[in-house]
Amino acid sequence: MTCDEVRAALAAYVNGDLDDELRGPIDEHLSHCAGCRRELSVECVSAISVPILEYLENAAIPPDLSDSAPRLAYEPPITRVVHTIIEQAIRDSATEIRIEPEMHGVGIYYRIADVWHEEMALPKYIHAPLVWRLKNMGDLDPAQSEVSQAGQAPVQYEGRNVVLRVSCTPTEYGDTVVIGIKHTMEKRGDE
Repeated sequence: MTCDEVRAALAAYVNGDLDDELRGPIDEHLSHCAGCRRELSVECVSAISVPILEYLENAAIPPDLSDSAPRLAYEPPITRVVHTIIEQAIRDSATEIRIEPEMHGVGIYYRIADVWHEEMALPKYIHAPLVWRLKNMGDLDPAQSEVSQAGQAPVQYEGRNVVLRVSCTPTEYGDTVVIGIKHTMEKRGDE
């Protein structure tokens, strides 16, 4: 597929409205096109920004998202962002994901072949619900942000068992989350 064809289909890709026969070629294209991966991150932010802002307006949640993180962590847009980050890392053969809060945003980095690559930049207001969701996945205490924590989250991707080692460390701008990705040899249904 060409970059133009992939970019035209990104909205459907992010929303899960894409035909299965198109998903494979798009995944293949995204695996080696950094420009389209950046477009994917922009599309993800666009897909989640409007629903989260609408949710905030309708729920009358205060602008400080730290208090609303537990509620937002289970909303479909945040769940979709977490799944997109993890799935893309696995597709790219990343061994680690780093979610690093910065003064005005959140950087998403993948470690591929021992080199860190910036994959996405998300708005700052996504950080608290994103970390809350990841802490829950790793069976950590999401309300605890003064001490480092570590846990595991078993997931399945394309029939394979994958263990995510989730560790959170407090920093000046919020928790930094590092997710180690370990593929196990078992396939679903072999147990």
